[in-house]
Amino acid sequence: MQSSALQSTVLACMSDVLSSSPDKIRAAEAELKALEVTEEFGLVLASITVSADAPVHYRQLASVVLKQYVETHWSEASDKFAEPVPPDEVKNAIRQLLPNGLRDEERKIRSTVAYAISAIAHWDWPENWPNLFDQLLYALSCDDPNLVHGSMRVLSEFCQEVSDHMPQVAQVVLPQLPRVIAQSQVYSVRTRCRAVNIFSTCANMLFATSLTHTPAP
Repeated sequence: MQSSALQSTVLACMSDVLSSSPDKIRAAEAELKALEVTEEFGLVLASITVSADAPVHYRQLASVVLKQYVETHWSEASDKFAEPVPPDEVKNAIRQLLPNGLRDEERKIRSTVAYAISAIAHWDWPENWPNLFDQLLYALSCDDPNLVHGSMRVLSEFCQEVSDHMPQVAQVVLPQLPRVIAQSQVYSVRTRCRAVNIFSTCANMLFATSLTHTPAP
């Protein structure tokens, strides 16, 4: 199925999922489940999620389904894994597309996109997504509050997963956080509190790592 035809089919299913008819909802959910085996299903979901032209409720639903798709199909090492794994070219396209959603006007979109990015990064960073932190650092240094908030959401999720790489992560992330924390006129309380939490998480994990690697007297 070509991606344009697949997208039309997915959007039609979403229309039925969002309807008030139980029969339509059940049938549409079953069809979406069946479409998971198509190679570009995840890419279509990512495209709908970050599309400013799609209705917000469609985008929110697409982002939720995308989260489930990543958890189930992205890596054979996942406890929830089910065939098939998306092709490498589709994975790469999704990795390129999703960061665009971190600057979205809708907070719920930013949050679900951030979760999908962190879930993918759990498996792909740094080997298959080496520029992820460059993208996040750029986002943290910009003056777009939405993009900063979206990036914070990624880091909140991801910092819990990278204990093996924490010295490298902390070295680039920690210097960016005080600027966000200090600018109360630019960033919301929610975003600034998240920056504090990330700073605390990084510092605590660095301390734990230092204890692990400190030679016994």
